[in-house]
Amino acid sequence: SSDLMEAITQSTINHIHHSKEIGSSGALVSVFNAESKFGSVEDYKKYTRPYDKRVFDALADTKLTVLHLHFLERPYLDQFTDFNAPILQYSVKVSGIPISEVRQKYSQPILGGVDEIDFRKLTTEEIRTQWTAARSQAGPKYIAAPGCSIPNDSTPDELSHFPKSLGV
Repeated sequence: SSDLMEAITQSTINHIHHSKEIGSSGALVSVFNAESKFGSVEDYKKYTRPYDKRVFDALADTKLTVLHLHFLERPYLDQFTDFNAPILQYSVKVSGIPISEVRQKYSQPILGGVDEIDFRKLTTEEIRTQWTAARSQAGPKYIAAPGCSIPNDSTPDELSHFPKSLGV
């Protein structure tokens, strides 16, 4: 119901204000229902988008807030262009949407480009190839990273491939 959404949104905004008071530089906010299994684009626009936008409005003065578009589908891509999100993250692997297409609609830094699904199998060279391609599509406003969280059981050796791919 809208009362419930209002209560959740206001509670989230209160938390944002408190976190900024104690020095937070931002938040990672995952929008997980921009996909057809939760309803149409029209449903998202009507039932959820206004609340999501208010959360990002409360974070507008932060530098490190990430709009994480979890399981993004192409029809929903235009829904976030007016969100006050300093950084945009989504999974190229899961969405199938190239960074070059997202860059046409979004000017802020794009975080991602590395395959989080098969992360454990990737070599240092494969990771470097992925983020290099992503950077070339995103332009100078790019942050190399997986498109979402990597498997929790990734080993230290598997994890070491990412910084090595960056020359660290």
